Amino acid sequence: MYPIISLWNWITIYTFWLLMIIAWAVFFMLLHYFSLRRGLPKHIFDSIIDFTLAIFFFGRIFYIFSAWRTEKFLFVDLFSTGDIFTFLKQFFITDNYSLSFAGGVVGFLTIFLYKTWNKERERPKYWDSIIPAFLIAASIWYIGALLGGQIYGIVLDSWFSIYYTSSDSIVPFQNPTFPLPVLYSIFALLTAYFLYRIENKVALPEGLIWYMGMGIFATVLFLWEFLNGASDLFSSRIYLGLTQIIALCIISYALVWILRIMRP
Repeated sequence: MYPIISLWNWITIYTFWLLMIIAWAVFFMLLHYFSLRRGLPKHIFDSIIDFTLAIFFFGRIFYIFSAWRTEKFLFVDLFSTGDIFTFLKQFFITDNYSLSFAGGVVGFLTIFLYKTWNKERERPKYWDSIIPAFLIAASIWYIGALLGGQIYGIVLDSWFSIYYTSSDSIVPFQNPTFPLPVLYSIFALLTAYFLYRIENKVALPEGLIWYMGMGIFATVLFLWEFLNGASDLFSSRIYLGLTQIIALCIISYALVWILRIMRP
């Protein structure tokens, strides 16, 4: 990962991981703040360990499935040797901590639904608290991913392209690439601001902010992933990547609920 920050020649800070930690902290701090603001004094985000573990686990699993050609050997070795301890070590303790963004979202929602299974009346308030926190944290996450070379765009030689010249870059061929993470980051912030302005100007039904934000972000995710430049197990066969498939499911789900809420 690069670039790095060196302190006193013996402390090395990877900017990728630094921004990942900042995004994680900002996300849960904002969840706490927005939950209290919406009248949820005893909210479910007091304990974040289970959320964190689920985000990591599902992020890793989804990444392995999307990069199956190279990552499948984790499971191949497990099934051939039966050595579960080696598998767990390679899964959790690895030099390749690439995570799927979509997988992390699924992990978070899995724990959220479990914790609110008997709090259905409070869910709309939680939904409306989650979406602005998610968008703001995502903007930080995308910049961190950019610094780590984890997300990149199609090969494009232009004045606003990004050229990864580091010898340890994971970006193939080290060609000028379209700065997709930068656009994602800017758009996430603009969407959060748009939802904030709408909510403060118009009295909206509970839950509508969540479905609007989720639908907008998923739509952009679906469209802009065509500019990703990467190929996974799904896109090589059906033209759509794993992230786009999940985005389509989210768009459909959000649209159905928006129509239900807005129906007189």
